[in-house]
Amino acid sequence: MKDLINDELLIRYLTETVTAEENVQIEQWCAMSDENQKTVEQLYFALQASDCIRLIKSVNHNKALYHFKGRMRRQEKVIRRRILIQRLQRVAAVLLLPVAVLAAWLSVQKDEIPVQYVELHSNPGMVASFELPDGSHVWLNGGSSLRYPVVFNGKSREVRMSGQGYFEIAHIAGQPFSVKTGESFSLEVLGTSFNLAAYDDEDIIETTLVEGSLRIKLLQNGKMVQRMMKPNEKVIYAKNRESVKTETFVQKNDQNRMVPSKEVTPESVKVAIVDPQYDIAWKDQRILFKDHPMEEVIRTLERYYNVQFVVRNEKVMESVITGNFSNEQLPQVMEYLKISSGIKFNIVPATIENGEMIPGVVEIWKSNQ
Repeated sequence: MKDLINDELLIRYLTETVTAEENVQIEQWCAMSDENQKTVEQLYFALQASDCIRLIKSVNHNKALYHFKGRMRRQEKVIRRRILIQRLQRVAAVLLLPVAVLAAWLSVQKDEIPVQYVELHSNPGMVASFELPDGSHVWLNGGSSLRYPVVFNGKSREVRMSGQGYFEIAHIAGQPFSVKTGESFSLEVLGTSFNLAAYDDEDIIETTLVEGSLRIKLLQNGKMVQRMMKPNEKVIYAKNRESVKTETFVQKNDQNRMVPSKEVTPESVKVAIVDPQYDIAWKDQRILFKDHPMEEVIRTLERYYNVQFVVRNEKVMESVITGNFSNEQLPQVMEYLKISSGIKFNIVPATIENGEMIPGVVEIWKSNQ
């Protein structure tokens, strides 16, 4: 296989011009050794940096910036930046985003497109980390997106997020930072670290404050209300739907315990005192469970490993899980769940159909005996 992999083929792979068969071939070659993976990474970064530098050198910097600022006052355009190479996504976001943003600024004169926003997406099963223009740091969990301006002008710094993100916000006096997830929920940040989970396909929005202070604005009974959060608090907000289910940690006998799932009223709010490490472990490629109900465990594993769980009987959902996982493969985690809860499982690996990756499936069941 080594003789079949060359720089020309790798470049076509990184620029998404290979066939489905070639894509599988390269994926297998990358998995054979760390050296092969490193070769692909180095080539990827070289291509990205080369493109950005070429664009920067091709324009008049001062004139481009002048035109850019003028057009920003008159109209808005959204330029979506997608990081599509899953293996390199998290590292590339850290190393190449500042160069990509600068290139976007300077491309205004050349392409006559007033660039104002950047939108980043984290592919399922991946974690992306990067720095915002104001120096704030953001981690995006799999299947998440963040939209923010190239420059934070005006009296506030506003971003929009879908999915799950961990934020470490730089404090700037007189310019508060806000995160919006929709029309009914937003956060105003005053220099803080927090976790926000607001996936479009889930019925609840969860916010956990690690340090600093947060002002939550949410819709209740047709009116926007505000609430201040303190460190180690977790707020769970039910979206405006007929009925939703939720579960959360609550403080009980000096230990964090998980309350079983219950139906809650739409637009209702629950507040709990928690240990934040359980909500932010994902950003460091870790999974922590402590008396978590199986429903929560499944949802976490689906996001982390980009798989779909199929529960064959409801007896599985009676299990409560405690565990600490770091860099384990899915089969290892499932073996642990088998031992700790008595479940049985079958993993159907991911496949490639028509050049697209079809997520794997995990079937789980439990004997009725």
